[in-house]
Amino acid sequence: INLLSRAYNNAASNASLSKITVDSNTITGATNVRAAVLAVAETRRATSPSSVSQLSIVNNTLDGNYNGIEIQDYKNGGNGATHSSITVSNNFISNQTANGIHIETSTAAIGIAVSDNSITGSTQYGIYHQGTDTLAATCNWWGTSTFAGVQSKISGNAHYVPYLTSGTDDQTGTAGFQPASGTCTGYP
Repeated sequence: INLLSRAYNNAASNASLSKITVDSNTITGATNVRAAVLAVAETRRATSPSSVSQLSIVNNTLDGNYNGIEIQDYKNGGNGATHSSITVSNNFISNQTANGIHIETSTAAIGIAVSDNSITGSTQYGIYHQGTDTLAATCNWWGTSTFAGVQSKISGNAHYVPYLTSGTDDQTGTAGFQPASGTCTGYP
C-alpha cells in the first residue's frame, strides 16, 4: 500500500494526504518493494509543501515483506515535506526481511506514535529509525520480555519503555494484535 503526497516541479498548491486509515489488511511476501505500507511526503523543486497527516495504520498483519512499514519525508529542493499525527497500533508486524518499521533519513519522528503492536522476527531491526528526534514507541511486544532483548530490536533514537512483557493476543477473533491487559510493564 503506497501512500504518497507529492509536490512537484514548482507546484503552486500544497500536496496533502490526510485522514487515511489503513485497517485490517493482511500483506505477505512483498519483498520486491520498499514496504508493505509506505507513507511518503515528497517535495521536488516545488514552491508549495507536501504533507501526510492523520494517518492511522491499525489492526493489520504484515508478514514476510521487505519492511513492514516505512515512513519518509523526502525533500529535493523547494519547500518542506512533513507529516503529523501518524498512528501505528495493534498490528502484527513479523518476519520482515529487513525491518519491522523503518523511519527514513531526514524524517522527523515527532508526530509518529507506535504502540500496542507485536513487532517480531525481522532480519535487521524491529524499528530502524534513521531520522531525527525521538520516536514514541512504548507498549510494543518485541518477541522478548528482557530489557537487553528489547534493546537489541531497536536502532536509533526511540522511547520504548515501558514495553509489553507478553505477546499474547487477547482478542484472537479481532483483526490485528490486541495486547493482554496489564502487560505494558517492562522496565530495565
